[in-house]
Amino acid sequence: MQLDKTKWYTIDYEQLLKIEQRCEPSTTQSEPAEVSEQTPMQFNLNQAIPESTSEITTEKKTIPFADIIQYLNEKTGKSFKTDSRKTKDLIQAKCKEGYTMEDFKNVIDLKSMEWQDARWSKFLRPETLFGSKFESYLNQQPEQRMLLEEAFNLED
Repeated sequence: MQLDKTKWYTIDYEQLLKIEQRCEPSTTQSEPAEVSEQTPMQFNLNQAIPESTSEITTEKKTIPFADIIQYLNEKTGKSFKTDSRKTKDLIQAKCKEGYTMEDFKNVIDLKSMEWQDARWSKFLRPETLFGSKFESYLNQQPEQRMLLEEAFNLED
């Protein structure tokens, strides 16, 4: 048997009346002063209300889902779908956090250069790039490769 977890309250109206009486001011409020003929107060009810010039625009930012995915496909040589719900959700979440198209391009550029080999290229996908580590990827400094003398053919 499941119990009802509703909380019931009662109001003690006698106690409420005592509290209200304590809170009322001891002096009664005087009636509002009448407007005398000496006070020039003019009320023109036929006057038109001025039109408000301040406009509130709710301009909806369009998120360039297709552009981001196409850029990712170009850089990685892959063919991710531009209409994937999961990918759109990841991109939309990052856009809500304030990231721009340039931020997406920077992460894609950085990681596609860094993860060129077969071991890491499998991670060049929207779930990895636009996931929880997006900000750290964005703030990562490009890797400076040490140029060693052996990397060059100096015999020519």
